[in-house]
Amino acid sequence: YICLPGLVLEALGEGVPSLIVIISYSLVYRNLSQAKADAETWSLKRAVLILTICYFIFIIPHAIIEWLPDDVDKSVLIGVLIHCWYWLLYIVNFFIYIIFWRRVRIGIRI
Repeated sequence: YICLPGLVLEALGEGVPSLIVIISYSLVYRNLSQAKADAETWSLKRAVLILTICYFIFIIPHAIIEWLPDDVDKSVLIGVLIHCWYWLLYIVNFFIYIIFWRRVRIGIRI
């Protein structure tokens, strides 16, 4: 038995934000590709690619565990670990910005 309202909520809760992230990062990357090629542009393109890859690495396990039907036996420990893994995305993003984007380092004076 698959709960249709649950699937709709998951699609809206994870599908729409994922689609927005993909479109946004794609537009940023495309605009950077059309800009003049210098060290700053290359650094930003690399940061956008790494952010996109990290987004998928952290969101896919969460999406899989949430899309499983309720009658599938899910360990509580696995659920907690997957949700913690998902929330690590935001911590990792912060460090990606600091490591790969010189302007952010200048802005926070590192």
